[in-house]
Formats: sequence, C-alpha cells, structure tokens
Amino acid sequence: MEKSWPKVVLFGDSLTQYGYSKDGCWSALVADYLQRKCDVINRGFSGYNTRWCKIILPGLVTSKDTADIKLVTIFLGANDSVDSTLCSKQHVPLEEFKQNMKDMVQYLQLFQHWEDMLNDGLHFSTLGSEFVFEQLKPVLDKLTSDLPLQMPYWADIDNNSPHTLLDTYL
Repeated sequence: MEKSWPKVVLFGDSLTQYGYSKDGCWSALVADYLQRKCDVINRGFSGYNTRWCKIILPGLVTSKDTADIKLVTIFLGANDSVDSTLCSKQHVPLEEFKQNMKDMVQYLQLFQHWEDMLNDGLHFSTLGSEFVFEQLKPVLDKLTSDLPLQMPYWADIDNNSPHTLLDTYL
C-alpha cells in the first residue's frame, strides 16, 4: 500500500502561481525547507478572485485530503480589488474584502523599504519572498517538526540489498 506524505497546500492567485518564479520564489523556499518532510503543492491561479476560488477550493482540497494536510496558505485579494470600471469580471465589491486589504497594507507599511518587497507593485520580489517565507517558517516548524524525513538517508541503504531498508518505508 502506498504511503501518503504530509502536505502543505499553497492556494491563491498570481502571488501563489508565481511562487516558483525567480523573483516570487516564496513557494520554492517553502518547498526547499520542507524537503523529504512534506509535499508542497502550489495551487495558484493568476487572475482569479475570491468568488472563483471559493468555487474551486472544494475540488482542490477534499475531505479525504485533510488528514494529510499540515498547512494551507491563502493569498487572495489583488484581483478582487481591481477597479470595477476597468475590469468588472475580476472585481469584488470592496465591502467583501475591505478589512483584509486594510490589514495587509498597514502591515506592509511597517517596513522603511516595504516597496522593495514587491517587484512590480503587486508580486513579491526576492526580498518579499524571503520575508513571506520567514513569516511562514515558525508555523511550518510547529506543524511539521515532529515529522520524520521520508525515506532513509542514502548512506544507510545497503547497496547489495536495498529492499531490506527501502521496503520498510513503503
């Protein structure tokens, strides 16, 4: 029987989708940090708003998945806040998202160079990605510190009889 690995699901809009890009590498930093502990699953959908994500989320994270999920991040809001006259298709009324946007902006304004956290005014720069990762790291540590590495260390595998050790992990 196949063993299920713990999972971290990164869910959101382009901030998540671009999480493996050179500048927006926060997803890659999370995946690197959790190597052989968890599968890091990126479910970013550039251009999506909270209405659409609310519809697709139950199909992406089902009740059978929840036992293996250690953390889900949600990065949404940029598309919701687009001016309704410029793009009514993505816009979600401010009342639905006002407090969350206010909190995020206030938080970012606490930093002298918070503009350096973004490479284009919206998407994370390398500095911003590192900051997001550093904020997630304590949560990741708390939720995954008791998890062993998956599969044995390579030097512990007997080259003449690899099944002896490897089969015990499957």
